[in-house]
Amino acid sequence: MTVSRILLPVLLCMIASVHAQSTLFRCVDDKGVTYFGETMPAACAKKDVTEISKQGRTIRKLDAPLTPEQQKAKAEADAKQRENDKKVAEQRQKDLALLGTYGAEREIDVIRDKDVAQIEQRRKFLEARIVDVDARLEKVNNQMEFYVAGKRKTAKAKIAEAAKDGKDAKDSKSSEREVPAQLQADFDRVTSDRGNLVLELTRLDADKKTTIARYDGEKDRFRRLKGGMRPGTVLDEQGNVLIEAPIPKGASR
Repeated sequence: MTVSRILLPVLLCMIASVHAQSTLFRCVDDKGVTYFGETMPAACAKKDVTEISKQGRTIRKLDAPLTPEQQKAKAEADAKQRENDKKVAEQRQKDLALLGTYGAEREIDVIRDKDVAQIEQRRKFLEARIVDVDARLEKVNNQMEFYVAGKRKTAKAKIAEAAKDGKDAKDSKSSEREVPAQLQADFDRVTSDRGNLVLELTRLDADKKTTIARYDGEKDRFRRLKGGMRPGTVLDEQGNVLIEAPIPKGASR
C-alpha cells in the first residue's frame, strides 16, 4: 500500500506529460475550411499538413502527396539538376587545372605561340615537299606527253590513211606508242603523293585555327576566373552564364 501511494503521483505526472506532449494535425481544404485532429483527418489526405503542439507551436510541415503529373515534372527537374551538377563539377575541375597551370595571361600567349610555331614549321616542311613533288610530276608529265602526243599523231594518221584508201579508220593498222606500265605507275604515285600533301596542308591550317581558338578561349576563361567568376560556372557559346556555380560551403559571398 505504501508503494502504491508513492507510485501513484509518478504515474499521474507521466500521464499528464504524455497528454501535454500530444500533437494536433491541421490542414485547409480547397474551400478554406480548416481541419484539426489528434490523428490525421481524412480531409487532409491530399493536402499540406502542419503538425502543431497543443500550445500552437509548429512542429513540422508535411507536403501534400504529388500528383502523377507533378511526380513526372519533379523527376525531370531532378534529372536536369543532376545533369547540371555534373557539368558544373567537370567545369570546376577544368577551371582549377587552368588556374594551377598558368599564373598570368601572358603565359598562355607564350604556350600558344610555341604550339603555333610548331604547326608553321610542319607547314614549311610540307610546302618544300610539294616543290619536290611538283618537279617530279613535271618530269613524269613530260615523259607521258611523248606517248600522248604520239597517240594523237597516230590517230590523225589513221584517219588520213583510211580516207585515202576509202576504209574505216578502225580498220587501218598503225603502230601506236602505249604508255609503259612503270611510267603510268610513277605518274599515279606522284599524283597521289601531291594530293596527300595538299590534304595534310589543309588539315594543318584547320589545326592552327583550332589551336589559336582554344588558347584564346582559355585566356578569356582565365581572365574571368581571376576577375571573380566562380570555378565551375558553365557558359554558353556566346560567353553568357548558362549555369551558375554554387558558392562553396563556408565561403563568404
